[in-house]
Amino acid sequence: MKQLSLYLILLAAALGMTSCVTNNGDIGDLYGVWALDEVTVDGAEYTLWNADGSSTNFEFQNNIVCVQRVTPLHDQSSCWGTWERTSTSIEFNFTHHDDSNAPGTGTYAAPAWILMPDGVTTAKVVSDTGRRMELTFCGVDGSTVSYRLRKTY
Repeated sequence: MKQLSLYLILLAAALGMTSCVTNNGDIGDLYGVWALDEVTVDGAEYTLWNADGSSTNFEFQNNIVCVQRVTPLHDQSSCWGTWERTSTSIEFNFTHHDDSNAPGTGTYAAPAWILMPDGVTTAKVVSDTGRRMELTFCGVDGSTVSYRLRKTY
């Protein structure tokens, strides 16, 4: 009987460890961490975003996006917003606020180092295989900005 009780406890613990870890359900292939591999402006490679060796990731969960920059010294800066996807586009909204930050400022500002305009940006989904994605949008100066992302998690 003691052995059966031990097995039931272990089974319950194992089931508890496999429970859902996504906030508010499954959002599909977009869920997780996407590494930014390339930024282009009007078809020409833009290198200032990672000239110092920094990396940038897009992290999607629920309707929240965190765009995070990590320097070679592991310093981090994060921009928090929301997103909404249609079959052909993703809308990024960096207009949120809290008691310490006015709308679209501080941690809620758009990631300027990758040329994303302030406020709400609608990016066209050029391609999406579930593992790689290309997005394009109109930059502040009217140029076409493209991101190439690769899913890492």
